[in-house]
Amino acid sequence: TYSGVRPLAASGASTTGSVSRSHHCEVTAPSATFRVPIYSMIGGKWTPFRAFAEQVTTRILAERGTARNVDTRRLAIGGGRGFPTGSESQKAWIQRLADAHRIKAERVETLLWRYGTRAEDVAAFMAKGPDEILRKHPGYTRREIEFIIRQERVWRLDDLVLRRTSMALLGDVSAALLNELGTLMQSILHGSDEARREDIKRTAQLLRNRHGITLA
Repeated sequence: TYSGVRPLAASGASTTGSVSRSHHCEVTAPSATFRVPIYSMIGGKWTPFRAFAEQVTTRILAERGTARNVDTRRLAIGGGRGFPTGSESQKAWIQRLADAHRIKAERVETLLWRYGTRAEDVAAFMAKGPDEILRKHPGYTRREIEFIIRQERVWRLDDLVLRRTSMALLGDVSAALLNELGTLMQSILHGSDEARREDIKRTAQLLRNRHGITLA
């Protein structure tokens, strides 16, 4: 069970369910206080940020009477940049990475679908040291988790299982896994035994109290 709070725009609706969740742009006209118009972007989520930005810039360009000369609609970003299309291209991409870093093709395929083409960086890091599958989660390796912790600046166990990976979202977290991850984080971050135990305890409590997940 997951729950969250979404701030909604001010509305005269009698119930929160009647308030629109869609994003929109409010324009405050120039005045004695502000000599230029103010464009306020309201609502929306991270996923449609590019569409939202396009809508706002289109409106600004129209009001300025300026033609658009740059369009990023088809510009791939993040792990989508250079993503192989078609099954044959994907197989070739996976095999190239597997050969270059001596990692099983099945593992590289998992990385590709998990990180997109950023899997190249993950695989390179994994290959630079001894690695092994997590005992309590065969979908990840110790070096992959270390890459996430170092690259994403992870300092707390709940950040790792709730946001930096999909472990909690997919129901894969157990008490044994928290212990394994907590011990791994301790070795990477050079934390104390007491800090590790407190982090594991706090994460288990957070999962139970906020998300209704009782660990076995």
